[in-house]
Amino acid sequence: MAPPAARLLVLDAALKRAHVGVIAGEQVLAAREGAPETGLADLLPVWAADCLAEAGQPAAGLDGVAVTIGPGSFTGLRASLALAQGISLAAGIPVHGVTVGEAMAAMLPDLARKLWVVTAARRGRVFLERDGVAAAFDDADLPSP
Repeated sequence: MAPPAARLLVLDAALKRAHVGVIAGEQVLAAREGAPETGLADLLPVWAADCLAEAGQPAAGLDGVAVTIGPGSFTGLRASLALAQGISLAAGIPVHGVTVGEAMAAMLPDLARKLWVVTAARRGRVFLERDGVAAAFDDADLPSP
């Protein structure tokens, strides 16, 4: 008999489009997403509460909170990490940090080569995550694969 699927609240606000959801294993029980111009810090808790209610899942009954830890938007990361920590403390459940690269790699399980993930940063720079390490580069200084 297979163990029950982990039930997680998922928070991702590292990039322009933010996502919140409740999952059980690979099944999405509830989800919200959007790219608000302002007010993301106010919107994330509302989305989380809505998803928990829609999934019929109190936070204390979850196995944890998964949250993207970057690289990405400072404001989005700060808001989602603070929310994850608050829910974790209140519900007595662990927080699991996931990099943007790890999340992308999970979507490509059969990839037979190393994955480099590039995301836009401010001031004409980009973040490059490779081999579990992220660094910021100017476009002209981006290394060749």
